[in-house]
Amino acid sequence: RRVLRLGLEAFTDDWEGTLARVWDFLADSSEMYTEDLRDQFLDLASMATPDPEHVTARHSKEVARQIIAESGAAVWDKVRAARASIGYRELCPGVWRREAKTDQWLDKHCESLWPSPPPLPSPSPPP
Repeated sequence: RRVLRLGLEAFTDDWEGTLARVWDFLADSSEMYTEDLRDQFLDLASMATPDPEHVTARHSKEVARQIIAESGAAVWDKVRAARASIGYRELCPGVWRREAKTDQWLDKHCESLWPSPPPLPSPSPPP
């Protein structure tokens, strides 16, 4: 019995790498799935030029996270509690994962979500 276990977040984290894993799992060692066919599949599924208006566009996610953060609705506490109950933890605002991630991953996926430090005050002019 063969099993491929993927979280939906794997597609968000690495779309093309996850599709390659799915292809390799499904193709296994079958001779009818050639390397050329694999490359064609991955080219067709490529996100090289993502649509900025797509629901998964970075801006859309940022807007949704901001609305959730500002809503104060109790339902979001329930959602966070449900995620935590199945082993997910919030790595940065709005980004939940089951697995520990490297510093490089956090930098790539979370850097723009970290709260910005307040601006430094301007020095007072001399008397």
